[in-house]
Amino acid sequence: VVYTIVAFSGKAHVSDAQEVSITGTTDVEENNPIYLACSAPLDADGIDWYFNGQPLEADDRKKISIETTESMEDNTITSVVEKQRASMRDAGVYACMPWSGQGTTHAVDVQRGGCSRVLGAPSGEITS
Repeated sequence: VVYTIVAFSGKAHVSDAQEVSITGTTDVEENNPIYLACSAPLDADGIDWYFNGQPLEADDRKKISIETTESMEDNTITSVVEKQRASMRDAGVYACMPWSGQGTTHAVDVQRGGCSRVLGAPSGEITS
């Protein structure tokens, strides 16, 4: 079984040779969206998100959405975090934690002025 986290980042290894990886926004200019996505096997039962070590939840006022879907065809659960307009306060470390196994982290840098998005930047590993 393979955990694939969709966001621009790296991979972490989970017990039983299962993998976790994140892809998504790495560098973003203020007022542009942040997009991170995490996929795991259905047996993970769910996915939680954290920002700088604190739980991250959907918030209409802050324009943060979190949508989770299950695919029986792919045997995966996918959770997507989107912040419509990044601010300097949104720079930091985002973590995706499947309810079972290990998770992974992903750093997002918010800049004033022009910048580019980078795919496949390194990330760290965290455990539950």
